[in-house]
Amino acid sequence: MKNSEIVYKQIKQMIIRTELKPGEVIFDNDLMKKLNIGRTPIREALIKLSWEGQVRIIPRQCIMVSELSIKDMESIFQIRYSLSTLEGELASKRRTINELNQLSDIINRIKNEEHDEERIMMDREFHLAVSKMTKNRFLEETMNRTLDLSIRLLFLNREEINSIDDHITEEYEKIYEAIQDQDEQTTSELLRHHVETFRDKFLKVQI
Repeated sequence: MKNSEIVYKQIKQMIIRTELKPGEVIFDNDLMKKLNIGRTPIREALIKLSWEGQVRIIPRQCIMVSELSIKDMESIFQIRYSLSTLEGELASKRRTINELNQLSDIINRIKNEEHDEERIMMDREFHLAVSKMTKNRFLEETMNRTLDLSIRLLFLNREEINSIDDHITEEYEKIYEAIQDQDEQTTSELLRHHVETFRDKFLKVQI
């Protein structure tokens, strides 16, 4: 794996977990010291993160962590809700046995994890695994970008950080069973409901 890809994942984790907060200016030298790596891979990683909407590059001025407005979050949930139908159909149709085993492993690890922040990151891992099953690169990239912005919202609202409870893990199991059975309609319905549940914690908007 290229250095820039490793650094990209490290910086993204820092942004998602709000170690780098919305509106905070990012300094190359600070990241170079923290990650023990040169300026070039950091710049490459930040450019990629700007494409995903995680950072904002202001030419000849600075690079800062992007803000998340209520309007942004409304749009993110609308996209995730709409695309969940296609995601459910394709994931159910195209999943492999190996991918099902990986999804089952993620669910078991979530059940056994006691730390709320790690459970949130495993929730992210669960959704990344489902979107990967679609075998549609463009759909996967879109779902993953909006997922990471949604996860940031949880870390920004830390009173909701314990939201991955037993009820949610039951939802994961139902999604897994629907994908295993290749039940496209049920998978889509469950994924849409999951988005609605998450949205209702933060926004009172109509999708």
